[in-house]
Amino acid sequence: MPRLAGSFRLALAACAAACSSGSPAPPRQPPPDASSASPIAPLSPDWGSSMSAPIAPHDFGHNAVWSRGGLGLWDEGAGAPQPEVRALVAALRPGVLRFPGGTRAMRYKFEQAIGPLAQRQPQCDTFTGATDATSYGLDEFLGLAAGLGSQVTLVASWVDGSPQRTAAMVAYVNGDPASTVALGVDGDGMDWGVAGDWARKRAAWGHPSPWGVAMLEVGNEPYLDLATGPPVSCGRPGQFKQDERWVAGKAIPTTAKDYAAQLVATAALVRAIDPSLRIGACAYSSYDGVSNAAMEAGDVDRASGGDAWDARLLSDAPSAFDVFVLHPYDLTFGASRVGLAGRLGKTIADLSALAPSKPVAVTEFGTFAGGGSLLNVVLSADVVRVGILANAAMVLRHILIEDDPGEPFANSAAILGAAHAKEPGYAVMQLLATTLSGRAVPTPEVLPDLEAMAAWTSGAGVAVLLLDRRAAASGPTDIDVALPAGSFRGALHVLSAASLASTAVTRVDTIVTASGKIRVTLPANGVAVVTLATGGP
Repeated sequence: MPRLAGSFRLALAACAAACSSGSPAPPRQPPPDASSASPIAPLSPDWGSSMSAPIAPHDFGHNAVWSRGGLGLWDEGAGAPQPEVRALVAALRPGVLRFPGGTRAMRYKFEQAIGPLAQRQPQCDTFTGATDATSYGLDEFLGLAAGLGSQVTLVASWVDGSPQRTAAMVAYVNGDPASTVALGVDGDGMDWGVAGDWARKRAAWGHPSPWGVAMLEVGNEPYLDLATGPPVSCGRPGQFKQDERWVAGKAIPTTAKDYAAQLVATAALVRAIDPSLRIGACAYSSYDGVSNAAMEAGDVDRASGGDAWDARLLSDAPSAFDVFVLHPYDLTFGASRVGLAGRLGKTIADLSALAPSKPVAVTEFGTFAGGGSLLNVVLSADVVRVGILANAAMVLRHILIEDDPGEPFANSAAILGAAHAKEPGYAVMQLLATTLSGRAVPTPEVLPDLEAMAAWTSGAGVAVLLLDRRAAASGPTDIDVALPAGSFRGALHVLSAASLASTAVTRVDTIVTASGKIRVTLPANGVAVVTLATGGP
C-alpha cells in the first residue's frame, strides 16, 4: 500500500467527488491536420551493444494476499484453487508472487496458519479489523506458486512481528530439518526453539524438501503512519497503523533507527538459516520527482527531527539487507500520475548513488483511482520498463485478485469480482509477460514522454516496447524503428482507449513483416509491443 498518509486521506476525501465518474483526464484536442503533422520519429536501438539488461520472469510479478481465500483464488470447500481463477493466473505467467500481502501481512502470524486445518487459528485482516479463518495459508500458497512456476517473496510481519518469528518462518519454508540454529525468545516471552523444529514441521506436514523461497521483505511500509480499518482492530484498541511494533502489549513507534536495529537482528538469524535468501529492506521515497530519496524521513522521524530513512539503513545496517524494496504510488487524481514511473527512476538513481551495490525491487505500485483504466495500462508497462532497465530484483504489480470491488484499490486488480473479470491491468501484464524476453539494449528517447525499450534475443529475434505517457497526448505518433540486419516476421500488439480515464481498453494484433526498419503507429497514450522473429520473407 502507498506511503503518504496525508495524501491518502486527502485522496479518500476527494474521491467522493472525483471517483464516481472515473479518473479525470484533460480534454482531448482534435488531431492536427496533415499540414501541421509532426515528422515521423526515428528510433535506433543499439542492437550490437554489450551494455544490456536481462529480461526475466521476475519482471512480471503480482501481489497475492492470504485473506478470504486469497481474495477469490482459493475454494475453501474443495481445499483447492478455483479452477477458473487458477487458469487466469497461469495465463499471466507470474514470475513472482508475494505473500501474505502488504498491509495484510503486518499482523500475520504464520505459525498459526500452517499444518492441519483443525490446528489453525484465524488471522487479523487489517483492512476489515476482523479475524478471518480462511484455510488458504502459507502451505497452500507455496504449493500454488510452485505449480505455477513462480518465485516467491514473503513479507514478514512487523506490527506483530519479531526477528524470532521471521526466522521461524524462514526455517519453515527454506530450512534444514537438521539445523540447530537457536532462534531465541522474543519480546513477548515466546521461545521459538531451533530452526530444525520448524523445518521438521514442514516435512511432517507434507513437504520434506525446502520450498526455495527467493526473497524476504522485512515488513511492509513501516515508515508509513496510515491508520486503517475500524476504531478497534481485531480486539486491539485504536486503528491499525503500519509504523509501530507491539511488544508485551505496548506500541513502539517505528523510527528509521529502530527499523535498522530490527533488520540487523533479523538478518543475523535468517542468514544463519539460509544464507542464499535475499533480504529486502523497505526504502522510503515520496516519489515527487524533486526530493532526494536517500535523505527523506519516514512519518515518525519527520515529526521528531527528520532522520533520513534510507541513509540510516546504510549507516546502521549495511550488511543486513541485499535489496531496497520500493512501493511507488501516486494518490492524486490528475493525469500527471501517468509519469510516476519516471519519478520511480529518479528514486532508483538516488538510491544507486547512496549504495551502488544494492539493487531495488518494486513489490507494489499503482494509484488510488484509475486502476481499471488506460492510465494503469501505461503506468504498468512503464514501471516494468524502468525496472528492467534498472536490473531490478523483481517488479510486482498491485494487485492480482480482488473479490470485493468496493475495497480500497480494488480497481487495480488484474482479476476483479465474482465474475473474475479481466481488467486492463491483466491485459497489459499478460502482453508484456508473453512478448518480452532476451536482453534490453540501450534505446534512445523517441520524444519527451514517448518511451521505448528494445530487446534482442541473439539469433532469434527482437521485441520493442513503445508507450506514450504524455499527460496531454492528443493524437497518434508514427515511429520508425531501425532493425538489425536481416528479414523479420512477427506481430504488432497495441493496447489503447479513447482517453487515459477510459476503462474500455482494446487490444489489436496485426501480423507484420519487415527488414531495415518497421513503422509503428502508436495511439495517444497507447502501449505497443512489436515482436519479430528472424527469417521472415
